Amino acid sequence: MKKRAVSVLLALALCLGLTVFASAEDQSDETPADPFTDVAEDAYYYDAVLWAVDKGITTGKTETTFVPGETCTTAHILTFLWRASGSPEPTIENPFTDVKEDDYYYQAALWAHEKELVSGNVFTASAPCTRGHIVTFLYRAENTPAGEAETTPAA
Repeated sequence: MKKRAVSVLLALALCLGLTVFASAEDQSDETPADPFTDVAEDAYYYDAVLWAVDKGITTGKTETTFVPGETCTTAHILTFLWRASGSPEPTIENPFTDVKEDDYYYQAALWAHEKELVSGNVFTASAPCTRGHIVTFLYRAENTPAGEAETTPAA
């Protein structure tokens, strides 16, 4: 299940601009009805969007629109990861000068710092999150797994 969640999250993050969030409540594995007028049933991301909404990782921008083409920010992506990880309560004090307790991403930002996904004292929540950033966050979230060395035959 964890690999499925990470895979779907990566697919969503890399392919879509997901913008608004809901609480992370685990619901059934059944695909919910599509409430969004801008997510076509034949879109390659259709099932991933519905899955992420069903799992409470994200919601639509409005009740009827998802806005799949909007750019994700650092706050969005790290909030997705935090929620996909079960929304754990961070145990550190706020290290950021630009994150306030009433920001929707407050706990996600602290969690990301605690898990060493980010560092420093500036979070820059509204910065666009590149694919490179997303891959780095996922790599770090998996505790920087060791890769297998590939051997090349001698010439």
